[in-house]
Amino acid sequence: EHNEPTAAFRGRAFAIGSASNDTHGGQRALMALRQVLGVGCGAHVIPLEISVSLAKHAFDDGDRLREMHDSEQAKAVARQLVDVSQRMR
Repeated sequence: EHNEPTAAFRGRAFAIGSASNDTHGGQRALMALRQVLGVGCGAHVIPLEISVSLAKHAFDDGDRLREMHDSEQAKAVARQLVDVSQRMR
């Protein structure tokens, strides 16, 4: 069982995010990734996620998100991941 390719994912918490140059920010890819991790690998994917659209212009020279909404969403995702991970211990 420990040699299964998905064993490293099973029962662990994951956050997902995407950045894309289109206006949807990779949301369809996130739906597929959520399903693969959750159903296929047995991982716990937290409810919050981040999807950055128009990524070519979304980051400054220091690789920080320009839009406050995106930055706040990234922080919220990180907080939820830490919270869920701690509760799963």
